[in-house]
Amino acid sequence: MIYLLEEKIVAVTIDNDDQTQDGDNVDTPFIDIRTYKEKVMDYLMENSNNPTLVKIKNLEPLTHEDFEALQDILWVKCGSKNDYYSISKLDNLAVFIRSIIGIDQNAVNEKFSEYLDENTLSAEQMEFIHSIINYARENGDVTKQDLVEESPFDSINVLDLFSENAYVVANVVNQLHDCILEV
Repeated sequence: MIYLLEEKIVAVTIDNDDQTQDGDNVDTPFIDIRTYKEKVMDYLMENSNNPTLVKIKNLEPLTHEDFEALQDILWVKCGSKNDYYSISKLDNLAVFIRSIIGIDQNAVNEKFSEYLDENTLSAEQMEFIHSIINYARENGDVTKQDLVEESPFDSINVLDLFSENAYVVANVVNQLHDCILEV
């Protein structure tokens, strides 16, 4: 300690001429470190009022122009076609989008409530119908084949459960599936 107290302290003065620039003319590139899926999710959240996205969420039929808009979103604005196929093997872009944004509950109520009210279904049958809707909400689509091959449906015999009301299941599946096909 004694040695430290005896050392001479030297003051150094530095005179710098700093130059500043406003941010308008800076050519520093912006590096986006988000993954492709993060970019897609951010875009979907920021553009939730996009007419094509609203149609998907509200179970409305999609046109050729809607599918072109989806290609622009997924293959241009958020990344490339290769980026898309690196995270998804789905050829139907609307299925991919719906698996992220889901289905609006009000649209489900509007589309199916009158139809389901007209058909007398048991509590177990109604639960099965709700499972179909939730499956489509989470996976983007549902097909009749899914009812045979995919969980939670593969353990249930639809014909035994619904008997004469089996057409109700077919109609629900068709309405959920058909609205993400090009008209």
